[in-house]
Amino acid sequence: MWLSPIIKELIEKRIGKEIRYPADCELLSYEIEKHTTHRISTNTLKRLLGFICEVQTPRLYTLDAIAKYINFRNWDELLANLNQSNNITKLEIAEQNNNENRDPVEKCVFKVIDSLNSQFQVGEILEISFYKLNKE
Repeated sequence: MWLSPIIKELIEKRIGKEIRYPADCELLSYEIEKHTTHRISTNTLKRLLGFICEVQTPRLYTLDAIAKYINFRNWDELLANLNQSNNITKLEIAEQNNNENRDPVEKCVFKVIDSLNSQFQVGEILEISFYKLNKE
């Protein structure tokens, strides 16, 4: 999983510089720990920012730390804010095909705005569905 360009832009605004090189992740790791007391390894940040092409689902702890660094309470609040503030990320509860025993499904719809070393084309729409782990 890579962070969206929107979230990367928020991180860059917070850190005060563009993250262009893997070495920039060392500074970002330090800054996140300094401002949130949460430690995220440089390699984890490199994966999330696309410098390491390795598919690994980040822990919620990591996502929450990133959200806190850019002044949100947690990852869920960040996603809700993105949903309200722009048309690129849309988060909604999908219908459950009349099966009440299944957990709710989250469906995220993304529009590709930039593509580097990827099969996805700019302007392409991606829809990702997954089960929510915590039912409220």
